[in-house]
Amino acid sequence: MIPSEPVANPQTIRCYFELQMPFDNWIKVVNSGENQMKKPRMESKPARNPSAGRRAPALAAADPVGEIEQAIRESMRAGGCAPQQRILSRRNLARWLRTRESRVQQAIARLEKKGYLRARRGSGVYVTDKVWDANGARAMAPARASASAAAPAPVLPISFFPHVPIFKRLRIEIGGWEDPRQSRMWQRALDAFHRETPFVTLEPCSQFSAPDETCELRIQSIMFLRDAAKSFTLLSADALAKGGMQPERLCDGLLDLGRADGSPELKGIPLLRTTAILVFNHHLFRRHRLNEDEIQTPLDFFRAGSAMEEKSRGRVAGFNYLGCQHFCTFYGIEVRAEGERYRFDRARMARFLAELKPHIRHKHLETVQIVQIETMKQLAENGLGICCTYLYLQPWLVERMGPAVGFLKLPLEPRGFVSESICVGAIPQGAKHAEETMLLISFLASERGQSLLVEQNPEWLSVDRQVLEKQKAVSPFPPGAVVYEFDPRSHYTQVSRRMYHEFVGMANTETAKFFLGLQGLEETLDKLARIGQAPTPGGA
Repeated sequence: MIPSEPVANPQTIRCYFELQMPFDNWIKVVNSGENQMKKPRMESKPARNPSAGRRAPALAAADPVGEIEQAIRESMRAGGCAPQQRILSRRNLARWLRTRESRVQQAIARLEKKGYLRARRGSGVYVTDKVWDANGARAMAPARASASAAAPAPVLPISFFPHVPIFKRLRIEIGGWEDPRQSRMWQRALDAFHRETPFVTLEPCSQFSAPDETCELRIQSIMFLRDAAKSFTLLSADALAKGGMQPERLCDGLLDLGRADGSPELKGIPLLRTTAILVFNHHLFRRHRLNEDEIQTPLDFFRAGSAMEEKSRGRVAGFNYLGCQHFCTFYGIEVRAEGERYRFDRARMARFLAELKPHIRHKHLETVQIVQIETMKQLAENGLGICCTYLYLQPWLVERMGPAVGFLKLPLEPRGFVSESICVGAIPQGAKHAEETMLLISFLASERGQSLLVEQNPEWLSVDRQVLEKQKAVSPFPPGAVVYEFDPRSHYTQVSRRMYHEFVGMANTETAKFFLGLQGLEETLDKLARIGQAPTPGGA
């Protein structure tokens, strides 16, 4: 069969293809005591006899692409490739089949057109559901019916099962895998793990949609863990230690996020996090004679944005509004769901809303619905002055804008913090290979794994304390522009699915009514404290 990536080594690849040779030849090789079988040639060599060119060419020589296509299909049929399984890259196929990469690409294109393969941009080429027709009895029936009764198919020896995987395979669900940059980041770390543990093969993807599909490891946001804690298995400290994880080297409080409801039982390992930054347009600040050094508090950058909009007569948006749940953290406001109420510091929330109201207009509320990349384009095209965004967009901004882009110090109130995002790895209870999966998750959280991840994407902040210190030493951001100290409170919007989906939408709606003068401050605060639609008396 065609092995899915990553693979252990070229020798493994050779075995996959060589075991497809005719059974009689395979027996001859075994009986002769040869340990290595020669690779099948995918292209015919030109005959040395000049007269051979006048003969009718063989089908394989006339259509080398068709020969490659047939070899791939035969390997899929014999190997029992499963739907949604990724095959080797065209480069590796060409290398081990001793043919040109362009011909492999043409063969893959033909199989795509016929419905046997499907390419996913930035991910690879995958086997489709049609492979079942190629492997199943219905597809093979005509061939069996036409076979001569006097020449039955040879019975393979009991030790020959090409459809049985040689090593354990881990299916991994990674949030953001469809993004090319994140895919490359994760793939590099997974390849390193595979080199260290060649007895484990990996199959990463963005999600498993079919109801019968299961995975060994889920790398998703923290809210996924909090809401589904009962569906994840306990993590063994001994198994994690084998993979190189050292809890004392992780950022303070990090493992607390892998526990649910204060339980001492560890259900997940946080792997990566990003932090919010404020980017601004140097051109617009200079053009409108604004000094970014004067922005020291959350209110200051709203004031600067309003001044920019006034001086440009509305042609420039001074800032983009990301919503109540993001900006209230700058004021040190933490929201918790307790019983039938949302609890928060009412005085701080009142101050936050009152200071923001004079600077919020209809167009700022519209930016909440704009995709972040569109907001970045607006910034790059001198249509936006100040933008609160995330670190993973920073390289794109620098490449697009050059010296025009700058970074503001985070204007936090005392006890303020930054709303961050994080990936958490957790093992479902139905996982078949929990021990091997723990080796993987601990490797990703170790210094080695974290170094590979942040080396590929320097904007990601490491969860390993020593790797994080190295990042700070070479950070391209000015002091204070990035909050490196880990603060678990920054995850309050992701602690539970109810908080994330119910409170965020409700808070943005109710505060928007206040900003537009449709309801008063006290009424807004009362509504923010309610869970669901049932009103309850009293403040938070």
